[in-house]
Amino acid sequence: MVINDLEILELVDEENGLIGGNSTSTQTKTFTGANISYAEALALAFGEETSTNSRTKTLNYKTDLFSINFAFAHAEATAKTDDAVSFSSNTSISSYLSYNY
Repeated sequence: MVINDLEILELVDEENGLIGGNSTSTQTKTFTGANISYAEALALAFGEETSTNSRTKTLNYKTDLFSINFAFAHAEATAKTDDAVSFSSNTSISSYLSYNY
């Protein structure tokens, strides 16, 4: 390609340019059933300064009379640039109670 007409070009000051950006995303999933508990947490952050935190906990407790199943998932993500902040948070809780006959 040959470009002959460059008169339309202008110099652009770097101060006016858009560089970078940020984004965050979180996802949690829990499931409980008879004698089963499942927890999953995902935290993603993109930017100049980022922070992520995810926690999961499951509990399966069985006695002669009953069973308790519990699942917890929590995710947080933060991303910062010079002029913007992005934050995302997500929590999921599931529980299951059954009586043993």
